[in-house]
Amino acid sequence: MADDRVPFALVADDDALIRMDAADILEAAGFRTHGAADVEEAIAILEYSAESIQLLFSDVQMPLGELNGFDLARMCAERWPHIGILVASVRSVRKTANCRRERSLSASRSARTSSIRGYRNCFPTT
Repeated sequence: MADDRVPFALVADDDALIRMDAADILEAAGFRTHGAADVEEAIAILEYSAESIQLLFSDVQMPLGELNGFDLARMCAERWPHIGILVASVRSVRKTANCRRERSLSASRSARTSSIRGYRNCFPTT
């Protein structure tokens, strides 16, 4: 049974593998997660579950649809100001060193989990 006091994070990324990896990192930091493959899906999740979501983690470029991660972040900040927002992109990593990205994700997972865990503690729990 899930603890209702544990906040949710919404991970929005069109790349399923990155979305799953980000969700794993956030879950290791103590969040429960929702996943969205595009901005429209993320907005639908926010409209339904915003009161339980404490963090939006979004990719910048999501080719499905007309909106991008910056649009999603702006909309989220305006409509749901209690939600923390992280916007990221791996575009340059993909261009320059795709295999290096895999190594760095694995090597830095514990360091990033600690950082995210500290970030989670900034949010009040209900």
